[in-house]
Amino acid sequence: MKKWKNKSKKQKVGSLAAASAVLLVVAGTFAFTSYTEWVRNHMQSAGYEKGAVNIVEVFPPGQELDANATIQKKVDVQNASGNDVIVRVSFEEMLSKLTSGETTAGNAAYTPSKTAFPVIVNPDSHASGWTEVTGPVTILDENGTSTAKPANLKLFVNGNSTMLVNQTSGLKYYADKPADSNVELPKAFQTSGPEYTIPTINGTKWADATGATVEQKVTAKATLKDGAGATGTYELSDVKYFTYASTYTDTANDWKNPVVNLNSTNYPGFTGTVGTMTPAAGSAKVSSVNSDITFDMPNVVTTIPSSGQGKWFYSDGYFYYDKVLADGAKTESSVLENINIGAADTTWKLSSYDLWVGLDSIPASKAALDIAFDGSQIGSGSSGWSNMSSQAKAYFTALPGMAE
Repeated sequence: MKKWKNKSKKQKVGSLAAASAVLLVVAGTFAFTSYTEWVRNHMQSAGYEKGAVNIVEVFPPGQELDANATIQKKVDVQNASGNDVIVRVSFEEMLSKLTSGETTAGNAAYTPSKTAFPVIVNPDSHASGWTEVTGPVTILDENGTSTAKPANLKLFVNGNSTMLVNQTSGLKYYADKPADSNVELPKAFQTSGPEYTIPTINGTKWADATGATVEQKVTAKATLKDGAGATGTYELSDVKYFTYASTYTDTANDWKNPVVNLNSTNYPGFTGTVGTMTPAAGSAKVSSVNSDITFDMPNVVTTIPSSGQGKWFYSDGYFYYDKVLADGAKTESSVLENINIGAADTTWKLSSYDLWVGLDSIPASKAALDIAFDGSQIGSGSSGWSNMSSQAKAYFTALPGMAE
C-alpha cells in the first residue's frame, strides 16, 4: 500500500491559503487533513507557493465593471504538494448594483443625499482648451422668463462647443462609517487607488473630513446671443442635472456550501441575504447573481466525461478537473478565461462585483475518496466531498492514476 509523503506540515491560511491534503497510514486506517482555499478577486492576483495545491490566476488589475465589458480572468490550478491529487473549483459571488440608472433632476441643483448620487464629470475633460464664460449667462424657464445663472453652475466654451457642470461641495463617503456619510455607494465599492478614485476639482481626498467638491453632469441648449467665446452673452434652456438613483440591490450567493463569510467578516456594511443557488448544468456558465454576467469557459463540459482529457466537467455546483493532477503539474486548461458583462445600460455605474474562486483538493487515492465521500475524514478546513454525486465518485474511482 502506498504511503503518502507530507512535505509541508504547516496548515496554510488566508487569501493565499494552501488547498491540499496529505494521506497517512495509521494501523491500516486512512486519515487525512484537507484544506480549502478561497481567493477574493477584486483587484489582485494570487500566485502559488511550493508545498501546496493553489489557484493560479491571470487577472490584470484596473479592469472596469461596466456594460458590455470583457474582463480577463484566467483560473488554473498548480500542484506542488508532493502528492498526486484530484481537484475541484467552485464560486461564491457578491453583486451590488444600481436598481435604476441615470435620472434627471430638472432645473434644480443637486444637494448631497443618500437617495441620489451625481453623475460626475472628470475635470480633466475640460482642463485644456476650455475657458469658463465670463460674460452674462441667463437661464430661460419653460415660460421664457430669464433668471440669473446660479454661481455653482459653470459654462465652459471651446471654440463653438459648450459644456455645463454643476459644482457640488461636501460629498462625503466613509466605507467604514456609513452613518457619517451623506452619500451611499455599494458595500464593496473602493474609492482609493488610481482605478477607482472619484474625480474632484479641489484635490481633497474623497473621505476627507470636509468632503469633496465634484462637478456634476448638466445639459442644456446654450444659445450665443451676442459677443463670442468666453466673453459672449449666453442663454440656457431645458437645463437638466444628471444623477443616479442611488438605490442598490445587494445579492450574494454560494454556489454550493457557504465558506466565505460574505455578510460580516469581509463586508462589514452588507445587509443583504447570502443565498445558496447552485446553477443547473445548462446554466453553469452564467452568474447566479445576475444573468447579464456570463463566464467564458471553453474548457468546461456539463456532463461527466468517459475519460480524462485535461479539461473540466461541471456537476452540482463544482467544476471538477477530469484527470489526476500529478505532483509538480498545472492543469492543462483553464476552468475560467473571461467574465463578460452584458446589457448596455447605466445601472452598472458605481456598482461592484466580487467573484470568490474556491479550490478543494484531496489525494488521488480510492481510499481517500471513499472517506471524503462519506464525510468521515479526519482533519480541518473542509466538510468533505460527501456532496459529490455518486456518478462523479464512480468516475474518479476508475480514473487512471488513482492509488488504492
